[in-house]
Amino acid sequence: MFLMELSKTAVCKLKPSEEDAEKLLATLEAFRDACNYVSKVAFERKVFNPVALHHIVYRETREKFKLPANLAIRARDRVAKAYKQRRDKLLVFKALSMDLDERLFRLIYKPDGIYASISTLQKRVKPPLDIGDYQRKLLEDAKPTHAVLVYRDKTFFLHITIEKQVPEPKGKNPVGVDVGMKNLLVASNGFKVKGGEIFAKRRRFRELRSSLQAKGTKGSKRR
Repeated sequence: MFLMELSKTAVCKLKPSEEDAEKLLATLEAFRDACNYVSKVAFERKVFNPVALHHIVYRETREKFKLPANLAIRARDRVAKAYKQRRDKLLVFKALSMDLDERLFRLIYKPDGIYASISTLQKRVKPPLDIGDYQRKLLEDAKPTHAVLVYRDKTFFLHITIEKQVPEPKGKNPVGVDVGMKNLLVASNGFKVKGGEIFAKRRRFRELRSSLQAKGTKGSKRR
């Protein structure tokens, strides 16, 4: 049997303690600020090659933003990758997210659940993953080497890239299918089902529920 490698991303919500949340948020802010510093240097000096950029900004990035060595490198790589798309204007990074390699994070499997060990400006934090059966199945026996930590809507998410070996498809016209959130279904033959309309409905109903719950009347509860 021939095996092929399949890459998927598991989006996992984190449940950090208040203290760990502060450490994660401070690290995300420092990473964003480091990206903007590296971006400014790269644009002003017109140096976009990651190796050349490394010699200019690495030491200053670590000193100014107190980042661990690998996070300073990830900031440089993010900027260099962004400038591959366009170099005619200064790129500004606003989102609170940071790239993590195998030295910056790992998964810990315990009887009561799965935890993520993540490097911060101070020490590692180990919050549990708040996930369902779908993510749990994806992470089963997984040894991920890359993830992205994202802070959105006052919530931390870990986008974990997983590579698994699966049997090579048989038949004359095999079709690969990937499921997700932005696109509910994407097939290798070009067929796609977008999730925008469903997301809009979910958002509408969520806002309606919040409004009705805030009223607290019998009529709103019935509705």
